[in-house]
Amino acid sequence: MIDKFLNSANMLAFFRFNFKETWGINMKSIFSKLIFFVVCFLAVSHSHSVKQSSVQSPDFQILLEWFAGEFNNFEQYTTDTYAKEKLAKKIIPHKHVHSIFAPISLDILGKHVFHVQQTNGADLKQIYRIRLYVFSENTENGDFEMRIFKYPSSKEYFDVHKFPQKLSSLTIEQLEDTGVVILWNKDGKKFKAGAKGGHFTFYSEFFKQKITVKDDITLSKDGIWILDDIYGEEGKLLMGRSDGIPRKLKRCKFYSGWAAIKQETKDSDGESKSKWVGYRGLTLHNQGQRVKLIDDEGNQADYQVSLSQLTYAGNRTKVLKLGVHEQDQKKTKYYIWGSPKARRLGLNVGWFQTGFTLSVGQRFGN
Repeated sequence: MIDKFLNSANMLAFFRFNFKETWGINMKSIFSKLIFFVVCFLAVSHSHSVKQSSVQSPDFQILLEWFAGEFNNFEQYTTDTYAKEKLAKKIIPHKHVHSIFAPISLDILGKHVFHVQQTNGADLKQIYRIRLYVFSENTENGDFEMRIFKYPSSKEYFDVHKFPQKLSSLTIEQLEDTGVVILWNKDGKKFKAGAKGGHFTFYSEFFKQKITVKDDITLSKDGIWILDDIYGEEGKLLMGRSDGIPRKLKRCKFYSGWAAIKQETKDSDGESKSKWVGYRGLTLHNQGQRVKLIDDEGNQADYQVSLSQLTYAGNRTKVLKLGVHEQDQKKTKYYIWGSPKARRLGLNVGWFQTGFTLSVGQRFGN
């Protein structure tokens, strides 16, 4: 850039000298204007080149796209539980976890900010962790950086990705920078991640001692695997998996649908009659979610519907199961199954009917 400027300035000086010597024309004012023009041109060119260099790499764009969504380890949880309770295997079942990684607009932290909400997989109001993750490109070594921040209050910012207006009053002073930096890099068709330096250490109020956390994360188009191990001051594993098996959360796909129940009643003369009660606007994800059936008048039925992606233990067949449950019963009363890639599922047992269709492009629940 400097070379360009010097070459341009030398050329202008040459023309200024020769014009003056040959024709006696005073080029001072014209020369000054030309110098101003060249400097402005070079400044604009430099600004343009900086803008070009800040364009996101394709891998970074893919990372942000794959990271966004809802994830659940329902199949892993149910498989572990069945193996321990029914097959008497000596294993420690993984906890049932549901994770939401939702892109939000929060300029005080940067351009690529995610609201992170991790809860109990069956009861989404039981909070496990709520954080802010901030992504950026690290051009020095080719890695992608993720910094972790804390909200002023986890409960206050529960489901805030659905109510973004609540974020407008947040200030940088209200947020706590945990100092944790996670580095991501492309590994074939996946992304691998872990703490910068292999681990991070801090004093834990919960454990009342200094702890060391080691993360091992794998992200793919279809899910995210997370292994968090927490060690105490003496190197003892305080929380995590001694078997080294991560939580295997699958990406949630959402289906919209309806249900109808035929109810038998009697009229004033004691004669039997029936009517259909409809339940509309239902949304389910395919990783074990169950929903209550509430009609337009606010009355709740004695049944629930569920949708779950499973693998049968005998022949390892993968299925998508649509089930009907009696209130608060784990076991399905009726069910049908189809391909995990099915776009539509329906069930009809006469007095109970229901159907669901894949909501293409939907990444987050209602």
